[in-house]
Amino acid sequence: MNIFDRIPYIPPVVARIVGIVAVLIVGVVDRVTGPTFAVTLFYLVPISFVTWYGGLRYGVLCSLLSMGLALWADVSWWFDLSATVQTWNLLTRLINFAGVAVLVNYIHQIYFIRLKRAEDKYTRIVESTIEGIVATDLEGTIQFVNARASDMLGHSQDSILGRKVLEMGIGESSRRGLQTLLGNVAGKTQGPFEIQFERADARPMWAWVNSHVSKSRQGNVDGMVFLVLDISERKEAEKALRESEQDYRTLVERMKEGLLRVDNADRIQFLNDAFCDMVGYSREELIGKVSSDILLKTEGKALIEQKQRLRQQGMADTYEVQLRRKPGDFIWVRISGAPVIDASGRVVGSIGVHTDITAQKQADEELRRRYREISAMQQLSSVLVQSMDINERLEAALETVLDLMKLDGGTIFLFDEGGRDLILRHHRGLNEEVTRRTRHWPVESGLIGEVARTGVPAFVKDARLDERIDAEIREKAGIIAIADVPLKSKGKVLGVMTLFLDRPYSFSGDEQTMMETFGKQIGIALENARLYETAEDRARQVRRLSIELVKVQEDERKRFARELHDGLSQVLTTMKINAELAATNFHSNPSDAEHHLREALTLADEAQNEAKQLAYDLRPAILDDFGLKAAVAVLTSNFERRTGVSVEFIAPAFASRFDSLLETSVYRIVQELLANVAKHSAATRVSVQLLMRENTLVLEVADNGKGLESAKGQLSVSTTHFGLRNIRERVEFFGGSFRIESLEGRGTEVMIEVPVAGLLQTQQQAVSV
Repeated sequence: MNIFDRIPYIPPVVARIVGIVAVLIVGVVDRVTGPTFAVTLFYLVPISFVTWYGGLRYGVLCSLLSMGLALWADVSWWFDLSATVQTWNLLTRLINFAGVAVLVNYIHQIYFIRLKRAEDKYTRIVESTIEGIVATDLEGTIQFVNARASDMLGHSQDSILGRKVLEMGIGESSRRGLQTLLGNVAGKTQGPFEIQFERADARPMWAWVNSHVSKSRQGNVDGMVFLVLDISERKEAEKALRESEQDYRTLVERMKEGLLRVDNADRIQFLNDAFCDMVGYSREELIGKVSSDILLKTEGKALIEQKQRLRQQGMADTYEVQLRRKPGDFIWVRISGAPVIDASGRVVGSIGVHTDITAQKQADEELRRRYREISAMQQLSSVLVQSMDINERLEAALETVLDLMKLDGGTIFLFDEGGRDLILRHHRGLNEEVTRRTRHWPVESGLIGEVARTGVPAFVKDARLDERIDAEIREKAGIIAIADVPLKSKGKVLGVMTLFLDRPYSFSGDEQTMMETFGKQIGIALENARLYETAEDRARQVRRLSIELVKVQEDERKRFARELHDGLSQVLTTMKINAELAATNFHSNPSDAEHHLREALTLADEAQNEAKQLAYDLRPAILDDFGLKAAVAVLTSNFERRTGVSVEFIAPAFASRFDSLLETSVYRIVQELLANVAKHSAATRVSVQLLMRENTLVLEVADNGKGLESAKGQLSVSTTHFGLRNIRERVEFFGGSFRIESLEGRGTEVMIEVPVAGLLQTQQQAVSV
């Protein structure tokens, strides 16, 4: 600021009057005090004053007036000075007075030009600014508006000047705020604040307003100046951003995946509800905490550190990790992680989308477990089908199981024929002493016996702590961890497989399940092998029986032929001879002819009886007509008549008829047993009982003969007793049981039980048969 800026503003008319009065006063002072002081001080001040405020013309007039007053003041001096001096003084004064006016005017012109330039510059600045400028008085009447403000409002500058600022389409909420602002002017800058108004074309507009008070030269507040900036686009962008942010928040909160954002120090900055539900923590429990300290295992922390280094390099990837939940359990999650980058391009953290894959992991693990089980079962099955020999199967199975389960050793025990003891069939990892002591294992003894009795597997982590395990055998064998698994087939325990380690070991659930499966698989293979051996034995027996049957049939044919030749054939031959003799003597000797005819009739009766007996032996008609009970009764009666052996037939009354094949088979069994008594026992008494016990037909045949050779109590059917084997085959065909008890010198008892469910006939069916 220069010195002229400090000169207060005075209207021109007032300046002129003040200047003339000041000159008059100076003239009077000059008359009284003398010219020197008046010229140098008082004349120059009013001339300068008038020239500055009134202009050059009024400054010259004021100078002439000052000259006149100076001449008047100097008249008294003219008599003392010469005319030349006086004239010089007058000229000097005239030049001084006029020069002051001209100089002051020149200075004023220079100041005015500078002021005009400053004003032009100010105007250009005001008009070119991006902000609208509106100046009002204290009543809110618009005194000035720049072009930018008029463009914002949609009105021309001339149409805006003189209008109230509150009439410019300002919204109601913005109007109240502006009224408060205009009513509380305290000489302070207020704002910034935002207002909304309508343009001349009715389009809404948002403006950012900063207000300043304007003051007069005297420092009094005489109005307001508003700086207005169009922020409509920003408002629209903010609205869109808010809507987008709301959509983003809605999306984030509704997404099923957990969302977690952390800074570079792994402190949690944000997480959504799905993540809270996933880990069981609330937002307040996690915000600001280090995520790896709360949610990760030790191995997971190392993985996260590796991923953070990748994020710092701006890289995104996907990985899987286990998270610790608040309840204390763990879940598997798949994390799609990416770096978070600020406006300056710096990585300030990372964000990850967490998907719970626990079920998938469990399914994968279950699938892998199933695959391992199936692979192991297939491998074991492959081994089991390589041989049909039981011993080879068991040995290969044990070796395969031990290799698959990575165990030190094992044994396989099978029940003996009586089912009273377990017999060691195969082993690996046992020394000779332990093998000798465990060759026969009582079912009532130890853990192995318990598993054999109950069919429930047993798994022992440390055998030293289990009293069911023989301590001496355990120490000699070096066994610590034990798994005893029953070998089952169709729910029946066939034996026990024992597997062991020389160290404590806790068998997992999967391992236990797999070993149980192995036990069932070996049990089924064992049963199949036994069935195969039985089938092979049956086949051999059938072949042998077929050969013997052919022999029997040939013998039977020979017997039948012999009986026909010796019996019926001889009778018929004799009868023929008698008939020929009767024919020869018919005319010559009628009495002899009659005798021969009578002999022929007698022989014919014998031939008829012989034929009936042969037919009865082949197939008794009474069996079809009256059933099993009646047929056996006749059979025992005829046996007693022919052999002289006393027969006691016991058959409580029952009206049941059976399947024709069953009745025939039982009849032939009784016939075979009675034939054996007659041929081999030397018995004098035989008891035959035919009973019904619930749905079982029971046949008991006992004699008091000499018994079977080398008989010792209960005995099995040996290969040397063809008749007994034939009987057993018939009984087993119907699913029955066959037992022989014989004591040497005390006779033999045969007991047969045949289930008849489904083989019964009704009385009506029996009669029709």
